[in-house]
Amino acid sequence: MTNKLNIYEKLFFYLFTSTTRTNKSIPKWSTTIFLATVTALYLLAFGIFSPFDMKILGRNGFMLFMGTSIAIHWLYFLKDNRILKKFERTKPRTQMIGKILTGLYTFGGFATLFYSLGIDWIYTLFLGMLFGVLEFSAKWLGTDPIKFE
Repeated sequence: MTNKLNIYEKLFFYLFTSTTRTNKSIPKWSTTIFLATVTALYLLAFGIFSPFDMKILGRNGFMLFMGTSIAIHWLYFLKDNRILKKFERTKPRTQMIGKILTGLYTFGGFATLFYSLGIDWIYTLFLGMLFGVLEFSAKWLGTDPIKFE
């Protein structure tokens, strides 16, 4: 059967297969919270670049924003195990280009937020190296990801 996942579902799939290597207890939730956080980072960076004053949100507004992001991702991916059923039905396979694009999307979220906050590029490069170390440790120290075949 052909792979009929949209781009966001593929992103979830690659993050999920990486998460299942190191987190056997709740990989669905870990992936959902991580993807919601990265998406929120992009939206926060966009908000910082826009003329909207982000300070008026305050701590409660920020927590509401993050909670809403996680809730939307939960409804889209995890309600009734929708995404896992779709994975079992379509049997997607991991490819190196997908892993690279997923890493770039994740790194880009943090880098964009760092840039918009005026944080020096050395910290962004350090973050990139940290992602490389995490990927290496998940690949070589983790176990095989869940197979949907």
